[in-house]
Amino acid sequence: MNPAALRHDSYICMHDYNFTSPPFTREVHNRSAPRAEQFQATQNAPMTAPVALGPCSTSFPTPGAKSTRQSSGELYQLLTHPNSIRLLEIQPGTLTEPIHCRLFVSHLDRHSPSPSYEAISYVWGSPDIRESVKCNEATIRITSNLAAALRRFRLPTEPRVVWADGICINQADDSEKGHQVRLMRLIYKRAARVLVWLGQPSNDEQPRAAFNALCALVNQTLAPNDPPATWDEQDDTSDHLHLLSSSSRINSDDSLFSATTTASSTSSISSISSLSSLSSLSLTSTTEAGSQDRAKQRSSAILADRWAALAPFFGLAWFRRVWVIQEVALSSAATALHWGRARIAWALVARATDRIVALKHRLPLHRLPGALHAHLMGDLWQAEQRRNVVVVEEGKGEGEKGEKEEEERMTFDELHAKTIALSFVASDPRDRVYGLLGIPTRETEPDEGLLYLEPDYGVNLVGVHVRLLQKRRMLLLENSNTPSL
Repeated sequence: MNPAALRHDSYICMHDYNFTSPPFTREVHNRSAPRAEQFQATQNAPMTAPVALGPCSTSFPTPGAKSTRQSSGELYQLLTHPNSIRLLEIQPGTLTEPIHCRLFVSHLDRHSPSPSYEAISYVWGSPDIRESVKCNEATIRITSNLAAALRRFRLPTEPRVVWADGICINQADDSEKGHQVRLMRLIYKRAARVLVWLGQPSNDEQPRAAFNALCALVNQTLAPNDPPATWDEQDDTSDHLHLLSSSSRINSDDSLFSATTTASSTSSISSISSLSSLSSLSLTSTTEAGSQDRAKQRSSAILADRWAALAPFFGLAWFRRVWVIQEVALSSAATALHWGRARIAWALVARATDRIVALKHRLPLHRLPGALHAHLMGDLWQAEQRRNVVVVEEGKGEGEKGEKEEEERMTFDELHAKTIALSFVASDPRDRVYGLLGIPTRETEPDEGLLYLEPDYGVNLVGVHVRLLQKRRMLLLENSNTPSL
């Protein structure tokens, strides 16, 4: 394997709901001796770095490091309600001002209106590069990529309420992590939208070139009267609840899952016309002599210019995280991907990857593995959108589509195998299972609390796989006529 790839893989997926290092450390000046149970709790903690423990706990500094103590007790009060979560209110400010935020507890009742918030999907980044932010008047240390996301989504004149796992979940509390993972489907479904933070590009031209190419692919599939696919560059400073999306026809027999593309008056909207090198490709087969040679020549031209522009985009670490499958699949049509100052609707990306995969016989897909990851996410996202429509129709007495939708689902084993085959990653190997629990499969109904497994971070990786085997055996026995021995 390429050594550079190894270095890259060492930290690309630190944004996971079970993480061996804490998402942040809190600086306090507590000189009192730790209680006996607090001392006992530190015995299993690694001594290579300061560790934030659970509620009302104290950790010890790294040998040789400055003598500071850290606690998460005051910041993390126990979540006593079954559907309790924490939300983060980002205080207004400019891009250059320090980050101030407020963490508070809220509840997601399945049968009552949810609080208004947006969920952030991001990659943690290197755990060694951290920034200080103020939260509930305490100074905490968070990964620099999360800090960049908070800075990017902060508004200049009003607070913004978001959910971000790195702060909203007490990562040092295994019991709480299991509880919050169980709620993950509800958290992302109830969010007004998902704000996907891809990070800062190397330069402003990177997202422009990639988004232009994506829009060109989509424009080929539009009807003559459809508006062209667009992306924009803006600061989200005037009306952050406006929805950015595009028309996204799943197929000719399905409804449009769309919303009006909206941007503030300060936005710079880029309406993209079809790029000649991309629009020259067609899905229709031809029998004319030399057509295959011409197709190969066109594919080579794409690889040389426009196609190459997609490589940095689909090479981003975000596309490889196993958790983003669920985060995107459960998101609304308003979800947008932000790469620096540029943003594009997820609906556009999903539709463009459909086009890319359809052209796989002409294009070098092995150079864009992230496109295959995005295609799986897009399939699951579209299935979720169809499911939402079915729920509405069932309320009107039309239940047959629901049965058809259930038949089209993958089994959990099939979904798990696909993510392994596509090399989705997680910093904690257990999350390669737990990160999929919120996605409906043939055996599960997460909306009704029926999961394939109960997430338990007190069980090691071997134990998780033993539980998977036991579950598989139980399902086989249930579906066979052979009595259990």
